[in-house]
Amino acid sequence: MNKFSLWFKIGFYIVVCIILLILMLQNSQIVDFKFLGFTMGIPLVLLLVVTIIIGYILGLLSIFSFSKRVEKEKKEKRANG
Repeated sequence: MNKFSLWFKIGFYIVVCIILLILMLQNSQIVDFKFLGFTMGIPLVLLLVVTIIIGYILGLLSIFSFSKRVEKEKKEKRANG
């Protein structure tokens, strides 16, 4: 890894952190969250972060299951022919 790519990654992460900080500061108002008959008042930014994390985890799980299925199909093709 050369110095340019290291500094580029560090700069990118700093910019992303600043953008997330701005998002958090601008969306700190309390909103009503309703789920299965329960109602809670939580900060909007917390709701956004939790939703993003859940989506990220579901995306990783779907990629993992897809890659496992592809590997299984490749092994079956090798065994059969």
